[in-house]
Formats: sequence, structure tokens, C-alpha cells
Amino acid sequence: MLEHLLEQRWPVTAVLSDPSYTGKNERSLDLTTAQWNMAEDISNVLKPMVTLTELLSEEENASLSVTITMLANFKRRHLAIAEDNSPTTKSLKAKLVEEIDRRWQINDRLFESSLYVQAAVVDPRFKLLPFLDDVKRDEAYICISQLADRLNARSGQSKGKLRERETQRRRMKRGKLCQKKGKRTSSGTSRCCCVER
Repeated sequence: MLEHLLEQRWPVTAVLSDPSYTGKNERSLDLTTAQWNMAEDISNVLKPMVTLTELLSEEENASLSVTITMLANFKRRHLAIAEDNSPTTKSLKAKLVEEIDRRWQINDRLFESSLYVQAAVVDPRFKLLPFLDDVKRDEAYICISQLADRLNARSGQSKGKLRERETQRRRMKRGKLCQKKGKRTSSGTSRCCCVER
């Protein structure tokens, strides 16, 4: 909306300064040059944020691993305060960084075994984790290794239980088949002759 206002700056100014369209009381509605410059600064800072919001809000291409990477890059590239920035731009960038950190809890908590970081580790596009320092990167790799070890241990236990259940199922199936055929063991018991001992 602000961008559209900036595009229409001169027509808006012309209408507000034309006495045939605007009364004397409404002429004060025109923005000063400083206010137009401020609007332009705000628009320039917020424009990349619109793109980031659209990317993170997509339904078809939603990816957890992209979230933290995009936020870190956004802060590093677009919200870095430069010496030639106007006071408005500096203030807005500082406030946006503060609010992003507060909202996403980026400072430390997000990086400590976070689901976002774990997703980025296993995503081949971000496996080098360029948005983390060396210590946090190593912690993320260790966390994923430990998680993989736990899953592997559970999988091993589950496979053993699965084999045991499968063996019991086969025995029951064979026993029912033998009972239908009327087979008995040589000793005359009801134990099926084809069941393993």
C-alpha cells in the first residue's frame, strides 16, 4: 500500500495542491518532503519482508528446513545496518531484528536442538548450516547423530519384536491348517506335526 502511494506521489501532490479539487483545509493533507522520504525508506526496508513472508506461507512448497535459513539470511543481508542508512531506516531495521529474534527466539533457544535446525541439517541444501557458528553447527550435527542412534536402536528392538510376532503368526497359521487336515503327532497329542519344535 505504501509502495502504491509512493508510485502516485506526484498525482497525489498535484490534486492536493489544486484549489479546484481541494479546499484550503485539505491542503494540509499533503506530505512534506521529509515524510515522503520516510515513506520511501520504510517501503525499501519492508519490501524484502513481503517476499520472505510469502515464501514462508506457501502451502505447496512449505519446508521447515528453509525457515531458519531464510530468517538468518534476511537478518544478515537485508536488515544489516549500514552507515549510509537514514535514521528512519536504521531504527526500523533494529526494531525488525529485535522483533524477529523475540518472535522466533533466535538468539539461543532456537538453535539448541530445534526442529528447524534439525530439518536444516538433514536437508542437503543446507547441510553445511552456514547460518550457524562452528560450535552451534557441531552441536546440531551431534544432536542429529544422537537422534539417528536412538531411532536405530528402537528400530532394532522393533525388528526383533516384529520377527517374533511373525514367527508366532506362522505357527498359528500352520497349526490351524493342520487341524483342518486332522493331522496329529505320532504320540497322539493335538500338537501339529508341521509346527517347529
